[in-house]
Formats: sequence, structure tokens, C-alpha cells
Amino acid sequence: IWNRAFVLPNMSAAETVNWCYLVSGIVALVIVEVVIPWFRDGSTPGGSFVRMTFETHPRTVGYRLLFYVARSVVLGMLLVFPVLVAPVLVVFYLILRKMPYDYVP
Repeated sequence: IWNRAFVLPNMSAAETVNWCYLVSGIVALVIVEVVIPWFRDGSTPGGSFVRMTFETHPRTVGYRLLFYVARSVVLGMLLVFPVLVAPVLVVFYLILRKMPYDYVP
């Protein structure tokens, strides 16, 4: 019983590994890009090290939540579709000097 690979129900060992990688990656992204910055005024762990924040101005709780959701969606799209999203974000920033989520009041 101890020499068998751990598998989730109705999945192969490879599918279980892929699923665990996906879930752990999403959890890590949420912790590093949402939870930690929420409690540190917009600074990720790396941003805290160099004393930077991605929040451009103070926001109420509702707008702050909307800002974090919008930022998470942009980062998620960048991770899933980097070839499509990265050029759009670069052009967006070069023209407007802001990222899309910076337009949340």
C-alpha cells in the first residue's frame, strides 16, 4: 500500500501531479500578489525589499478590492497567454504610462 503513487480520484498519477502544480501555483500567486500586498500597503515581498508599492494612491476598501481583482486578472492573463497579452500591455503602458488596473479610482 505504501509503494503506490498518490492519485486523486478518477485521475492518473500524471494528471494528479499537474493538478497539484496548478493549485499550488494559483495559491502561491494569490498569497504573493494579493494577500501580502493587502496587508503591506501594496508591497509584494520583493517590493518590500526595495521599498516599492504598486498602489498609486489610497483607495477605499471597495475600490481597493476591485483594484486587486483587476490586477490579478491582468497578471493571470499574462501568465496564461503571454505571447498575446505582453505586447498589448507594453503598448498600453508606452502610450498611457499606466497599466489597465491603475484606472480603478
